Amino acid sequence: MSAERTPRSRRFRRAILAVPAAALIAASLPTACACPDGTCTTVSDTRLLDRVCKEPLDGRPACEATGASSVSEGITADSRGFRLEPTGAALIHLGAVDGLRIDGDYDVEILAAADAEDGAGLVSELTWGSCGDCPQDPPSFTVRIPHEPAWVKIQINQPQIGPTAVVPYDAVLTLRGGKGIDIVDMRVIAMEPLLGGCN
Repeated sequence: MSAERTPRSRRFRRAILAVPAAALIAASLPTACACPDGTCTTVSDTRLLDRVCKEPLDGRPACEATGASSVSEGITADSRGFRLEPTGAALIHLGAVDGLRIDGDYDVEILAAADAEDGAGLVSELTWGSCGDCPQDPPSFTVRIPHEPAWVKIQINQPQIGPTAVVPYDAVLTLRGGKGIDIVDMRVIAMEPLLGGCN
């Protein structure tokens, strides 16, 4: 890795490590309600993007990069992420993503940073492809990726997948962005209803 990118790598690590620490503090409070307003929120473990991308999906890549974009180093030197450029895209095949089969809605976030001081735009497009039992494809979602590493929502309030749905290979999350966006992790935030509310 070049010297100029080492400081950013360290900032990425601080950003991702702060999340589990906050979750542990909240869980240790005996009077804290884990499911406020009758909704339980669960955040997937760190390095989800690395786990998704490392193993093939039905003998084919679970993650791909097109054009000038590339699969690159993730949150650590031995993990995987994406480097987005304007003429390419990052593709994540949804059949490889944990946490989408829940009893409620979910958000998807990425841990990312842009080279430009004023950030860069990113477009997220989710399609279930030929899945007959999956929800309707949502509209494309446009966000701005800041210069400093941050968790950014790229899909909001997506409905659950049916328990018997077979997610096909053409069900894909596609990310397109401006020049120089590093994506080093992703997470799924599941919001499941708690029957009877929270005591």
